[in-house]
Amino acid sequence: MARLGMTYGTVIVDLERRQVVDLLADRSAATAADWFKGHPEIELSAAIGWLYGCRASGCTAGAADR
Repeated sequence: MARLGMTYGTVIVDLERRQVVDLLADRSAATAADWFKGHPEIELSAAIGWLYGCRASGCTAGAADR
């Protein structure tokens, strides 16, 4: 549920190191896919965005060629 005056984004986190890797400007699957395509060193991703109405399709789209 979006609230007036609030801006939502995506946080990319290294779960093994427990560190924030990057902050994306929005919650779109296309933005996430572009980020993952630009970071081929990422081997595994876990998306919990569905809790907030997002889709995990950005992770799978970005990793499609791996």
